[in-house]
Amino acid sequence: MHVNNSAAIGTTTFQDQGASIMWKVDMKLFDADSDVYENCTNGEYIELNWHIHVGKSLDEQEVGADCGATVGRPPVGGHYDPTFACGPYTEEVEACESLQRVAGESYNYTCSPEAYETNSYACEVRDYSGKFGALRFRIDKLANIAEIETKDIDDYGPKLNLIQDRAVVFHCGVPRVLCGTLSNVTSECTPAIKEKAEADDI
Repeated sequence: MHVNNSAAIGTTTFQDQGASIMWKVDMKLFDADSDVYENCTNGEYIELNWHIHVGKSLDEQEVGADCGATVGRPPVGGHYDPTFACGPYTEEVEACESLQRVAGESYNYTCSPEAYETNSYACEVRDYSGKFGALRFRIDKLANIAEIETKDIDDYGPKLNLIQDRAVVFHCGVPRVLCGTLSNVTSECTPAIKEKAEADDI
């Protein structure tokens, strides 16, 4: 996924490691002092949640309301949750109701890095901030930007063909800040990012 817009520039990639998935986020946020980040700025960092959603935005990358649940083809929608972990923003509402897994009622969605380490079904497939924690962008106040370069291994990650052409959405709390579509690439194409991606990255 590549973004180069008014909100950010950078890449998010997923690479098949055989029995696991390696993900990488290399991104710069602009206007770090914007009110958009007021509720997710913590000292020296902007902390964004990030998830894979069921649909995709109208364009390969969007900002704010253009990442909304009802926008896109198919609509960006809720969280990709084929294993019915049933978080509060799952797309699988009917299935979760049938399973009596409605978050906030008698069911608690207990996804956390600690829970995911021992039970892959504790988290929605898409819930990368639940699995690994929020992305922490370090703020450069002088330049008014915030940057991150991080990666990790998802031992229970989804097959790449199951998340291809779906949107990765970055949230400040609940509000959607920016999004982009995962697609097959052979090399990084964002000018500010020079790292080469493998052919089986998305």
